[in-house]
Amino acid sequence: MLDFLRKNKKIIQALFVYRIDRLSRQTQDYLSIRKRLFDAGISIMSANEPTGNSPTEKLLETILASFAQHDNDVRSERTKNGMRARFLSGLVTNHVPNGYLNKTGYAVKDPETWDIYKNAWDLVATGTKSLREISQILTKQGIKIRNQSVQRMFRNKFYIGLLISDKYPEVIRGQHTPMVTEEQFYKVQSILTGRCVSKPMMPRKGRDN
Repeated sequence: MLDFLRKNKKIIQALFVYRIDRLSRQTQDYLSIRKRLFDAGISIMSANEPTGNSPTEKLLETILASFAQHDNDVRSERTKNGMRARFLSGLVTNHVPNGYLNKTGYAVKDPETWDIYKNAWDLVATGTKSLREISQILTKQGIKIRNQSVQRMFRNKFYIGLLISDKYPEVIRGQHTPMVTEEQFYKVQSILTGRCVSKPMMPRKGRDN
């Protein structure tokens, strides 16, 4: 729309909107759009609010645009508070990991894949299967998953019933059913850590060494 107005500024005198907040709900964005149109000789006219180029009308437009942003900010804050309350109560606030389904905000067992992923945990806990082999086994069972995703899965404490979020510092006991016990989980961590021991890096030789 802005490109169309810019290209046809010689024949367009005004942009009509139903309300100012229908054009933008961010004060800074609205003022930026208004300036671009004003520089092109185009006025913004609202069907329900006072608009114009007089000092009083400009002040009212800015106030109305600020109200729209304030409403946005209040809704955003309520959403964040609601998400945090869900997290603290042990409910998921985003996607659930492999083997689970999100049903109306609750993490429940996926009947089609639960046993497959549970078996994968059991195999890793034996110490006889590498993550690449686990990935191949899952692929043969109809589940396509990358090696990196497999590693993240076996590091995820969600499977022992805990909720951890990058947004919140707390570790919460979730309301979902754990897939593995804590004993099995930390046994797997020990196995994976043992495999990830890296060789010491040799210093690179300089040209004048």
